[in-house]
Amino acid sequence: MTGCVNNTASSDKTVVIGGKNFTEQDILVYMMEAIIEDKTDINVETKGFLGGTNVVAQALEKGDLDIYPEYTGTGLINILGLETMTDPDAVYQTVKKKYEEDKNIIWLAPFGFNNTYTLAMTKENADRLGIETFSDLAKYASELTLGSTHEFIERPDGYDGLKKIYGMEFKSVKGLDPGLTYAAVKDGKVDVNDAFATDGRIPAFNLKILKDDKNYFPPYYAAPIIRKDTLEKHPELGDALALLSGKLSDNTMSKLNAQVDLDGKSAKDVAVAVKQGDYSVVERLQCLLSIKSVSCAPYCFYIFRICRIFFDFLPYLLYMNRYRCSFSTVFFTPYCVKQLVLSKYYVWMERQKNQKLVLLSC
Repeated sequence: MTGCVNNTASSDKTVVIGGKNFTEQDILVYMMEAIIEDKTDINVETKGFLGGTNVVAQALEKGDLDIYPEYTGTGLINILGLETMTDPDAVYQTVKKKYEEDKNIIWLAPFGFNNTYTLAMTKENADRLGIETFSDLAKYASELTLGSTHEFIERPDGYDGLKKIYGMEFKSVKGLDPGLTYAAVKDGKVDVNDAFATDGRIPAFNLKILKDDKNYFPPYYAAPIIRKDTLEKHPELGDALALLSGKLSDNTMSKLNAQVDLDGKSAKDVAVAVKQGDYSVVERLQCLLSIKSVSCAPYCFYIFRICRIFFDFLPYLLYMNRYRCSFSTVFFTPYCVKQLVLSKYYVWMERQKNQKLVLLSC
C-alpha cells in the first residue's frame, strides 16, 4: 500500500477507513469519510466490504487500516473472548478499556444505534406456529431450516451459543451471503435467518423479529474505533468523529439501510445526503443549545409561533386551492369569518371574565 509509514495505514495527511461486508458498515464508512474531509484537512481512503469481523479487525491491528466501525458486543465476545453482558454502558466501558490496554486501539463515542443480532422469520409462519420468542422457536427448530451468514455460524456469539442456551437444533443450516438471507426467508427457501435489528428489509419483507427472552445476545452499539497512534498523530479526527456521536437512532439507521438495499441507492450517496441534510441541522441545533437558555427562548418562541400560524391557516389555503377562489373570497365568506373568529379568539374571550363581549352572528 502506498504511503505506509511504520507499518501503519495513515500517511501525514491520509487515513484509511475500512468496513465489513454489509450495507450498514459501508454507509458508516462513507459517513466518517464525509465528516473527516469536511471538518479537517486530512484526506481519506476508503476500503469497504473487506470481509467479516476477523478480516477487518486484523487489518486494523496490523496497520492496514486506521479506522473502522465496530459493535460493542462483537468486540466483547468475538474479539476479546469475554463473557456476555447485558448492560450497554458496562459493555462499552469494558471493550474501551481492554482494547486500549491490549491493542492500542481507541473506542470513540457510539453513533447511537444498537444493531443487535436477532432471529427473524415471516410473520405468516411465526403466527401460524405461535412463535414469539427464541424459546418458542427452539420447540420447532428441528422442523425448520436456518439460513445465516457464514460468520454467524462460526462466531462464538452465534449459532453455537444459541444451541447451548436455547437447545436450538435446526433441521439444516445453510450458509449464505449477508445480502441473501432476508430474501431467502421471504421467498421460502429457508424458514429462519440471523438478522440485524436495524436492517431495513425486516419491515419491507414483512418479517417478524423474535424476542431473545433469555438475553443471549449482548448490546451491539456501533462506534468508530481508531488506532491509538493515528489518533495521537491526528487528534482532530476525534473531534470530527465526535460530531456523529449519538446522532443515529435504530430507526434512522434502518431507513438508511433500506435506501441502499431496497431503493438501489449507493451507500456513498446516502451517507453524503445525511451529512448535507440532517447532519447540518444537528450541527445548527448544537450551536443553538450552546447559547444560554435565556437566549434560546426567543428563538424557540418564534419558531413555535411560525408553526402555529402555518397550521392554523393551512385549511383555508387548501380550501382556496380546491375551489379555485381568491384569497379575499375565502376569508370574507360568512362561514370562514365565523370559523376564524371562533378558532383564533375563543381562548382570549374566555379569559375576559369581567368584560361583556358581543359576537356578531354570521
